[in-house]
Amino acid sequence: MLWSGDPFSVYTKADLTFVDGAVVFDRNNPAGNPVMDFELGQPGEGDVK
Repeated sequence: MLWSGDPFSVYTKADLTFVDGAVVFDRNNPAGNPVMDFELGQPGEGDVK
C-alpha cells in the first residue's frame, strides 16, 4: 500500500493498493474502484433504476 501521509494518522488515505504486483485500488482512478456497500441502491450506482 502507498499512503497519502503517516500510516498511523486517522487523516491518511490509501493512495494505491497492490496485490501480487497488480494495482487493485487507485484513489486517483475512480472508474477502476469497486462499488462500496453503502452506495448500493443509490441512483446512478450499479444496475439499480
